[in-house]
Amino acid sequence: MPNGIRCQSPSRMRYRSLTRAIFVAAVSVCTSAPLGSGQFSAAASDLAIGQQAAGGRSSARTPSSVVLKVHVLLTSDGADPAGDGRYADRYPKTIRVEASAAISNRISAYGAAYRVWVAPKGWTGTAAVGGDSSTDVDLHPPNGSASRGPRFHYENSGGCAGCALDGAAPYFPAAMQRWTELFGYDKPAPLSSDLKIVRVSQELVMYSSSNARDLLMRGVAHFDSSEPSFEKTEFILPRTDEELLTFLVQRFVSAKH
Repeated sequence: MPNGIRCQSPSRMRYRSLTRAIFVAAVSVCTSAPLGSGQFSAAASDLAIGQQAAGGRSSARTPSSVVLKVHVLLTSDGADPAGDGRYADRYPKTIRVEASAAISNRISAYGAAYRVWVAPKGWTGTAAVGGDSSTDVDLHPPNGSASRGPRFHYENSGGCAGCALDGAAPYFPAAMQRWTELFGYDKPAPLSSDLKIVRVSQELVMYSSSNARDLLMRGVAHFDSSEPSFEKTEFILPRTDEELLTFLVQRFVSAKH
C-alpha cells in the first residue's frame, strides 16, 4: 500500500486487532433530543430497540432533565506526552441529560479524550488520542476489562484517511468501492456472520449481536465520505440491561441522524 495512506498512530495500532474481530463498545454524549420511538423503531426494527409499549408511558419512563457530574478519566495524548493524563480543565463540571427516572439513576458522565460520554454508573476506563487525532475510548466496570464482559468502546479515524476507509469498508459500499479503486488488494476483513445490520442512511448504520449467552451488543458506525472519516461506537451489556442499552445507543444515533 502506498506510504502515507494508512497512517497508524500508537492508539490505532493498539486497537487494530480488535477491529478485526467482534467489536467492543461505545457511545457519545449529545445534546439533541432522542428520536421519537416510532421513527427510531422503524429504522431499527430488526434490532428490536426503541419500541414503546402500547398505551402510553409510565411516569418512571417519561424523560426529564437530570444533571450528571463529569468524572474525569485518564487520557493518553500523543501530542502531549508530558501531560499528566487528567486534563480536568478540558471538561465541564456537569452536563444535563434527558432521561427517564428508570434510567437516570443508572448512568454517569465520564470525561475522556476531551469529550464527555454517558455510560453505566460506577464504571471506569481510559482513552488515547493519537498524533493524527485518532481516538479510542474504553469504559468498563471497575473489576472488568476492555476486552471481555460489559464494556463500551469508541473509536474514530482522526486524520488518517486510509484508516477511515479500512474501518468503514465492511459497513459502507461507498467506502469499499473507494478502497478497491485505490488499492484493489488486501480487502478489509469482512464482518462477523452473526452481525445484524440496519442501514439508517448512506452514512449511518446500526448493528447488533446476541451471540454471547448473557450479553447483548449494539453498535453504530458513521462514515463521512467527504473527509473521509470513520467512527464507531459500541456497548456490550447484560441482557437484563436492554432498556439501558437502547437508551445509550439511541443517543448516539440521534446525534448523527
